[in-house]
Amino acid sequence: APSPPSDVYALGVLLFETLTGRRPAGLELPSELAPHLGRAFDAPLKAALALEPRRRPSVSALRRELLRALPPPAPSHPEADMVFVPGGFLVVGDRDDPDARPMHERRLRPFWIDLTPVTNEDYARFVQSTGARRPASWPERGGLPRRLARLPVTGITWHEARAYAAWTGRRLPTEFEWERAAQGPEQRAYPYGETFDPERIHCDPRRLAPVGSYPQGASSEGILDLTGNGWEWTASPFVPYGSDRKAPDSARTVRGGFDPSRPRSASATCRMGLRPDARDPGVTFRCALDAHDLPPARPVR
Repeated sequence: APSPPSDVYALGVLLFETLTGRRPAGLELPSELAPHLGRAFDAPLKAALALEPRRRPSVSALRRELLRALPPPAPSHPEADMVFVPGGFLVVGDRDDPDARPMHERRLRPFWIDLTPVTNEDYARFVQSTGARRPASWPERGGLPRRLARLPVTGITWHEARAYAAWTGRRLPTEFEWERAAQGPEQRAYPYGETFDPERIHCDPRRLAPVGSYPQGASSEGILDLTGNGWEWTASPFVPYGSDRKAPDSARTVRGGFDPSRPRSASATCRMGLRPDARDPGVTFRCALDAHDLPPARPVR
């Protein structure tokens, strides 16, 4: 039997709210509220939410259109190299940085983290497969210029970074995972040592360098570009340590950038907050993956 138009409309409302976090109102399209979705879901949901019942598709027809809108599955193994980081206890923070106080200890599960930030070349595959918005640094049309391919992708919102990570079967690292990756097991002040060294990182905030250009700045575990070649989104809200209040504007923590007027900004502990819908040309990201093995516990001192 044909699906009642009211059922199709109710299903459309449910899907719209699931995808965007908001109930449909007026003529808004899903892609306008959640740009990371691309435009693939706009037509099916617009039809399901048509004001005239006779214009709504059947449930089976809607299902077919939604299946067509879904992106193809990502590769089962991440294409980017990842580095395994053992779990354990980490002393987080910096007593001399108001945004990184108080210093405290955290226990982390083992995880994998990308060797480098996500490149434009990596992100282009996501855009092509899903219809996601192109970063502003790319040409409006046509293919990705070769000169941009190996640069970190920037101008990506936190939501878009999360969507890319999910598409690859990964996630954004928490800020504490990021800090552990940057400190290494030695808990260094900088990934490469205890003192700031401008020869080991990319220090020009006006332009980016291809990923992996500074192997001398790697962590002791071999993770590259952790500081100096763009700030990096993390999964964590930007709130004072130990606080349970909500982040202003739902701000998210970024790590790993460089401010020439403040060399300490390149340290493993420096943190800043950014609105999740910001498209900053100096912000990139890398992905992480759970390793599922919890290290033996030890008392917290």
